[in-house]
Amino acid sequence: MRSSLIVKDLSASYKDTKEPTDVFRSVSFQVESGKILGVFGPNGSGKTTLLKVLAGLKPAEAGEVVLPMRNGEPGPVATVPQDYRSSFFEWANLEHNLALTSTSLPSHPQQAVRSARALRTELGLDLDLSLRPRRCSGGMLQQAAMIRAFQDAPSLILADEPFSALDFNVAATVRSSFRRMVKKRGITAIVVLHQIVDLSEVCDEVLVVPGRPFSTELLPGLEHAVIMQNEFLSTDQREDRVGFLALAGRVLGGAR
Repeated sequence: MRSSLIVKDLSASYKDTKEPTDVFRSVSFQVESGKILGVFGPNGSGKTTLLKVLAGLKPAEAGEVVLPMRNGEPGPVATVPQDYRSSFFEWANLEHNLALTSTSLPSHPQQAVRSARALRTELGLDLDLSLRPRRCSGGMLQQAAMIRAFQDAPSLILADEPFSALDFNVAATVRSSFRRMVKKRGITAIVVLHQIVDLSEVCDEVLVVPGRPFSTELLPGLEHAVIMQNEFLSTDQREDRVGFLALAGRVLGGAR
């Protein structure tokens, strides 16, 4: 039995100066299992910080995060980091990296390797898993990071620009496979994205963040972040996707 991700009145700041710097305050939203929420906004608006707080990598100042449940307990959380290169061991090839970082199969490395190969096929990738990280391009490592995100049957995936280093054809394949696999497995996903094609083809909803500090509530001195429904997932008409970008742009420009 899977449940939703619930975020209630979440706030975070940085304390690298004498006075704390707010990143966001009173942010609330809910993402159901099998749904993908995109996070879209300008550089420095706090999108990555939001993912870090949700992943437990940065403490929140206030608020509550209720992780998706599985069999009465919070399920595994997987991340696709923006700095994916530093998340691989240089002394091991890709499939051994994936086996070493598997939490569900730590005592069965060969089974973990077989699982990684199966996920590579399911994602539609032609990636040589025998290569060591230093021989891989950024796009190849990003593909491996995507495989790793699915390998431990997570309840929640938090991905920071997961298609940014992929070439056009590979990105199209991975976008489609990522959405299909999230739906099939009933995973909750939050994805930071900057490209309209990624937003329009992957996300069910988009949290549009105008700037920092932001809030999903109307509060004085804060940018108003809003959640938009993506109504164009089922269409291939270019004008609809351009319209989606124009609407997002109006939200970004008009909320200041």
